[in-house]
Amino acid sequence: MSNTESLPDGWSEVDHDPQVVDKYDARQPTLFENVDGTTLQVVPEVGNRAPTGEGDHWRVDSVEGDPAAPEETTVLGEREGRSDALAFAREAMEHYNEARSLDGVREETAR
Repeated sequence: MSNTESLPDGWSEVDHDPQVVDKYDARQPTLFENVDGTTLQVVPEVGNRAPTGEGDHWRVDSVEGDPAAPEETTVLGEREGRSDALAFAREAMEHYNEARSLDGVREETAR
């Protein structure tokens, strides 16, 4: 998803509070929220070693509860590179708008 590409209807990017991950990993997580409160996050994979050339793995999660202190997160998919992860998050948002569920997104990532 590029900066010029709009988000699907009902979705917006949300500012996040800096957390410990921001202090140790300069790559910013991105948080998206639907008008109904459904939240997705795009975050660098734990143990990511991009600065050393060992990959740039990103995860797309659904978030239950307050994103600053989530009750639960569910991995929807993992992608190589932030731009691919953002594109996948956009696909997940579009799927959610059609199905009002992220279950199909999880099934697609299990392939």
